[in-house]
Amino acid sequence: MNCSLVGSFTGGEDRLVSIKVKVLNKDNRFGGRIVDISFGSSSFKTPHRTATHKDYHVASSLPHNVTIGNPVSEYVSSFNNTSFGAFISGNGSFARRKDKIKAQSIDMMRYSPIMSTIQIPSQKRVTQNQLMLFNALQNNQQLDIISIPQFEYKDIKEYEEVVTQFSEAARSRRQEAMPIIPLSTELNKFKSEFAALRKLNNTGICNVIGFAYANPSKQVQQLLEIYSHREEDIWYHAFGVPRTPRGKNIIPVAHIHELQNWGLDTFSPEVRDIGRKAIIYLMMKSKTTTPDEVKCQRFDSPALGILKELE
Repeated sequence: MNCSLVGSFTGGEDRLVSIKVKVLNKDNRFGGRIVDISFGSSSFKTPHRTATHKDYHVASSLPHNVTIGNPVSEYVSSFNNTSFGAFISGNGSFARRKDKIKAQSIDMMRYSPIMSTIQIPSQKRVTQNQLMLFNALQNNQQLDIISIPQFEYKDIKEYEEVVTQFSEAARSRRQEAMPIIPLSTELNKFKSEFAALRKLNNTGICNVIGFAYANPSKQVQQLLEIYSHREEDIWYHAFGVPRTPRGKNIIPVAHIHELQNWGLDTFSPEVRDIGRKAIIYLMMKSKTTTPDEVKCQRFDSPALGILKELE
């Protein structure tokens, strides 16, 4: 394998115990913030892009000597409506996904802290009992930060209690829990959940909050709420971000950079849950694709990129 992994974050007792977050430019306006995030002996400054397990797969297959130097790796469990239904109602989906987490991609990612993100359809919420499925799925010693997907609750007090209980269970395994709020959440509910998580941060949990991507032009008030609390010593992570802008009259900048201006700290690109039929189609299509039909864009670290060829 031609992939050189930079870093020294190893398994065992040196794995994550707690995260410390400190905003370095609290007085900044009209632009991104800089946050110092430390994991014991290792630390990094934002903004930054995480390296997903898909990036590691790509790096291992490239005919170049490339390095992945991003300070955080991310394993994305992506669900569409069909696979989400299969996961919460059958045994086979859970077993397959659990095996995937144990596969080589996680072993390749172990040189930096590993974040696990759960991406379910934004309009879905799991029941509190179903949270146990996602807790069990992420019960892996190599996962340092695990997700609490959006769930049903009757009032904000119950929401806080469930987040606290999930976080304490994760802490008992030396993991940090990351509650997720989709950016597409109805505005009043978004504000209520976001305020609850900031409150819980004062108790030592919720050091990192995950935001499932939604189009910034359509969710500007949700982004403004995050921006209004950019002075908080909390790590804000956005995932599922399209690699390129989409739609009509688009802003000529990648969404990762656009979200940075609203006070978000780290970002990861969209990882899709692709069905078996689609994979077979792409494999067959690749056999007839000519070199001049292939477009490849390389990114480097100043562009919040991922792969850089070694000197």
